[in-house]
Amino acid sequence: GFSGIVPTELGRLENLEILDLGTNSISGAIPSELGDLVNCKFFSLANNGIVGNIPPEIFSMMNTVHLDLSANNLDGKIPGEIANLRNAEVINLSENELSGKLPKKIGKLKSVVRLDLYDNFLKGSIPHTIQRLSNIE
Repeated sequence: GFSGIVPTELGRLENLEILDLGTNSISGAIPSELGDLVNCKFFSLANNGIVGNIPPEIFSMMNTVHLDLSANNLDGKIPGEIANLRNAEVINLSENELSGKLPKKIGKLKSVVRLDLYDNFLKGSIPHTIQRLSNIE
């Protein structure tokens, strides 16, 4: 499998529709340049050794239907920019070290069918806006 860090140059592949680097030995942080993958429909960095905060720029990938950052060592808060993923059907941020409260803007994810947040350090109450996620299974 792959090891090392995610190259920032991947963000230049503007026509890329699928980026699946799941289950490798990738380390380091998620480069904010990956947010430039505006045509990416499937994005996975799951099951690696990725650390640091989730860069808000990642949520600029408006066409993403499936985003999986699970089973890493991501920490910090879930950025409010997650609401930009209007077309996302699956968002998996489980099995990380994310903390803080869920952003209230999470209710704007109208297309979400599955939202996995388990096994983190999230706290506080679930925002009432989550009831707007009418497609969730």
